[in-house]
Amino acid sequence: MLFTFRLGRIPVQVHGSHLLIAVVFGFQFASGPQTPWSMPLTTALWVGIIFGSVLIHELGHALASLAFGYAPVITLAGLGGNTRPNAPGPIAWWRDVLLTVAGPFAGLMLALGAAGGALLVPDRHSAAGYVLLNVCQVNLLWTVMNLCPVTPLDGGRISSAVLIRIFGKRGQLLSQVVTLLVGGGIAAWGATQGWMFLALIFGWYAFNAIAGISASLRSPSAGQVLAQDPHAPLLGAASTAYREGRLADAQKKAEGALAQGVSPAVRSALHQLLGWVALKEGHGQQALDHFAQVEGRQVEPYALAAGFSLAGDDARALSLWEHAFRETQDPTVQHEWAGALLRLGRAEDAWRISGVDKAGAYACAERVLFLRGEFERAAAMGQAGLEVAPTAERAYDTACDWARAGNPDAALALLQRAAALGFSDAAHAADDDDLASLKGHPGFQAWLDGLRHAKS
Repeated sequence: MLFTFRLGRIPVQVHGSHLLIAVVFGFQFASGPQTPWSMPLTTALWVGIIFGSVLIHELGHALASLAFGYAPVITLAGLGGNTRPNAPGPIAWWRDVLLTVAGPFAGLMLALGAAGGALLVPDRHSAAGYVLLNVCQVNLLWTVMNLCPVTPLDGGRISSAVLIRIFGKRGQLLSQVVTLLVGGGIAAWGATQGWMFLALIFGWYAFNAIAGISASLRSPSAGQVLAQDPHAPLLGAASTAYREGRLADAQKKAEGALAQGVSPAVRSALHQLLGWVALKEGHGQQALDHFAQVEGRQVEPYALAAGFSLAGDDARALSLWEHAFRETQDPTVQHEWAGALLRLGRAEDAWRISGVDKAGAYACAERVLFLRGEFERAAAMGQAGLEVAPTAERAYDTACDWARAGNPDAALALLQRAAALGFSDAAHAADDDDLASLKGHPGFQAWLDGLRHAKS
């Protein structure tokens, strides 16, 4: 790395290879017959044109990342650059598209601005006129090239995101096929026109696409790998127990299988299963620890989101909940997303989610707080949900929150409300561990007697 600097909140890292290639290109342009200045001056102007154009392009990506709440870092290396958005979790496909488009858009705006500036310069043969005209031409050309649906260009990234969204895993293979066809076509056209640099660049992209397609067709699916694995029966036994709701048995079988030194593929699947068991039991950090040991398999975004929420890190879970809902359109995931916003004190943002049910969001917020042991906050969420949709179940659950929080008066008041709303299961309430702190309290016994009397 040659040097670093910051543009506001955005760190910029510049590698020596970027300036070296800019100097080489500048030297080539300076050798042309149309430049009336000395070679060192023309080379320096072209270094500035290339450096500034690449930086503005990457700033487009970075500013879009900032708008989504990420912490981007720009790196300039070789002939181009790269912007890492540093999102806290997986990025939703539509955000990925917007982040990608922002770079070419910034370059296009720079080209139009330079064109306008060139019109205002009286002497187009001056250094200012020369720079503005070439900034316009370079950025227009690069914007068009960069939007071609060819990996690894921005256009290729966009087409890949859209194809994966439509076709799932097959979309990645299709994006490589598109790269081969478009990249190969541009390379062939460039060669016939004598534009060898263009032909070499896109020919290289097409060649890489062939390798990618070949690897995709040769590699078996994760399911095929597991089906052929000699340790697959151990995974199958644990998975069956999990599907049947026997969580303790599933955990015992999975941990026993891990102790036998199973293959990496089965080990990853077992850790993923154990992560889900931990989620079902309300242990967020334990789930995350298992998910962190999953390799070669995708951990569902909503599983990671649930893990972070249960571990008390709603800020990190938030983008994962949003990503999971955009991918699945599942109402439960939608309300968990809204519940995370409520726990962060962002009720207005929660209600901006299209189609969200307030009572459902409060219920999700309350349940996670209860599992985290934050009983007073859980009770507050429960009461807020009760005001939106008063039901016997919500009143009873909120009474349990208050009982766990050590507030018997509030718990008894909510139990009375639950009874008024139709709760009548005295046997369940008498044995409910969540109400254990009320046992022996005369008010609780009187409430139970009232339920039994009303039912008889």
